[in-house]
Amino acid sequence: PAFFQSNIDIEFGAGTSDETTCITKRTEIRDVLNLSTSVLNPKSGISQTLNNADLMIANYSSVYGIDIGKDLKFNIVAHFQGGQFLLTDDAYNKLKSTPTVPYTGGNPSRAMVEKLLQEGVHIYMCQNTMRGNKWLTSDLIPGVEQVPGGMVTLADFAERGWAVITP
Repeated sequence: PAFFQSNIDIEFGAGTSDETTCITKRTEIRDVLNLSTSVLNPKSGISQTLNNADLMIANYSSVYGIDIGKDLKFNIVAHFQGGQFLLTDDAYNKLKSTPTVPYTGGNPSRAMVEKLLQEGVHIYMCQNTMRGNKWLTSDLIPGVEQVPGGMVTLADFAERGWAVITP
């Protein structure tokens, strides 16, 4: 887009727009992110994968003019260590508390999960991960959906033509 090309030379130096390859505006983009790690973004303190999801959506929109829900379908599948970021503050605090040191900080990624859900991202929790951690539906942030197995769900999305992204 013209806005991108005119500003990129200012930000990165003359001629940068000629050296930059951009995707073209298109429809029917289907991305699914694999949220399986507990890695935190060092600047924001939230899940790096959820941070990546937010940045991807912003990039699609601001640089390419692609809107979530209309041109872009975006899903996240959480399993293994990534599942903790879909927990309510109370359930998350139970993970971090010890008998002698109660934890009251809450889920650092809760606000981002709620933001992504509000933007139309479908976020799925693996029931195998829930089972292994003895988590209940009431432990999940409202709006999070469930799937029987995270890995099988990612494979299913891939087989149906979705781009599976593992940051």
